[in-house]
Amino acid sequence: MQARIEEDVPGFGAPRPLTADEVLRMVEAGLLADERVELLGGALYPMSPQGPGHAFMTAWLRDVLLRMYADVACAFDHTSFRLDDVSLPEPDLVLCRGSLGVYRTRLPTPSDVVLLVEVSQTSQARDRAKAGRYARAGVPVYWRIDLPAESVVVHLRPGHDGYGETQLLGRGDSVELPELAGRRLAVDALLGD
Repeated sequence: MQARIEEDVPGFGAPRPLTADEVLRMVEAGLLADERVELLGGALYPMSPQGPGHAFMTAWLRDVLLRMYADVACAFDHTSFRLDDVSLPEPDLVLCRGSLGVYRTRLPTPSDVVLLVEVSQTSQARDRAKAGRYARAGVPVYWRIDLPAESVVVHLRPGHDGYGETQLLGRGDSVELPELAGRRLAVDALLGD
């Protein structure tokens, strides 16, 4: 049985948020070795296991996008990403500027990001909620691949109040590839066709 964390215990007050540095030290000490969690806003949240469709789509996207960005970016999938001082989300895919060696001793941050992608098979609400966090941190482009809807939701122009522009693209449409001078990719190709 999993314990429930109270938001405010009389006489104790609200719990203190964890910082990204504290969680990284916990990871290095092996304290979170058996748990799939991500830090969002100072709280640790459990992550769901992935089914075959989600796992396939993440691997597919990584292969497709790395071919397009071979000389520009490297990719991280299902890896902690330092969003801010109290958030270490684990997006499905993050394309970051430069070579992989740049990140040998540090996690990527929003200023490194070319493109961040979440694959939504059953996590649409959770992935929609992350958009605000990503925008406030300055992630320039966030794609949410909605598998059941066979669509790509593109978030552009991040700001304190969220993304200033959102595009809903479906089969037959194409999406602009950030930082590749007007190059586009068919949504059908992103969806594994």
